Amino acid sequence: MQNDREKSIQETQRRQLQPVYFCSCEPTSPYWAVVWGSIIILAGIGWLFFNFNLISLQTLELLWPLLLIGVGAAYLGWIFYNRE
Repeated sequence: MQNDREKSIQETQRRQLQPVYFCSCEPTSPYWAVVWGSIIILAGIGWLFFNFNLISLQTLELLWPLLLIGVGAAYLGWIFYNRE
């Protein structure tokens, strides 16, 4: 009887200690790497373009498709990585 009670308490404590994640995936998963990597790349391109005019509009027009292809490929890789 006491052993069942201890197991119940341990199970309750274990459930309370589990963190809750957005999208039910850990922040270190490849999905979040794609999200944060895309945000950082876009922010860097925007910062260079608007503050220093180092990147011309023609260069941006070339970079957008490559960026989208890279993000799409990383997302597909994440899907195959998590396949069972």
